[in-house]
Amino acid sequence: MQRGDVIGSRGIRPKLIIRAYNNQGGQDTSLQHRERGNFSGIKPVTTRAIHSWLKLSQSWKINRLLWEIFLGIRLIATFASSFPWRSLFGQEQMGDGLLYWLLIALFTLSNNLLLRLHPELACSQLIGLVIGGIILTLS
Repeated sequence: MQRGDVIGSRGIRPKLIIRAYNNQGGQDTSLQHRERGNFSGIKPVTTRAIHSWLKLSQSWKINRLLWEIFLGIRLIATFASSFPWRSLFGQEQMGDGLLYWLLIALFTLSNNLLLRLHPELACSQLIGLVIGGIILTLS
């Protein structure tokens, strides 16, 4: 276990995430401290610390707002439709219903956050898109 790893808080403090670290650096010995009942090397991390760790950019917030507006209009259109089930699930071949667009919005927003945390995954995702495009053209 490395310094700064997050361990479960089961049995210690149920509503906090516990981040264990060794003051001298190197290998983490906090699990040994936990077994002995010595909590001097364990510090709680609250929800505020997690939010400061993952800062949402202004562009991500704008994207989320635009998706919410689009999905809100689609939801109103689904309720006002004479065929609400078709509007919700979409056509068999196109898959263009509200549920489809909701899943696309969730995927794009979460993928944007994932790439902020791990930018090295962008190259792998691009290679996957190219391979998927090649397979789609050959089929």
